[in-house]
Amino acid sequence: MHAPSCSKCSAQTQGPFACLGPRLMARLMEVRVPHAYEPGQHLYLQGNPALAVYCLREGRVKLSQAMYGGGEHVIGTRGPGSILGYRAVLTGKHYRVSAVPIERTVACTIPR
Repeated sequence: MHAPSCSKCSAQTQGPFACLGPRLMARLMEVRVPHAYEPGQHLYLQGNPALAVYCLREGRVKLSQAMYGGGEHVIGTRGPGSILGYRAVLTGKHYRVSAVPIERTVACTIPR
């Protein structure tokens, strides 16, 4: 998949990447890897080690927590420009929620 330009992504002007200077943004563009996800494929699962941050380029993702007894609690949805998993990566902990596309989604994976 061809890597989309970060300069046209709304995540560059808002959220945790907004404060990056040109040199750090260039480094970010070097390490990111774009992936396409179909509905139902997981970006990441609750409880797994946080190994990457996900920047949503297009599509929508459902965030949910597993409940005791087998159900799930939907936290919300996120769309283009959203940055997912960065708190878990920064703290070195596990993902606290699962992220699953509800429509075809393109996300750039940024390794920890």
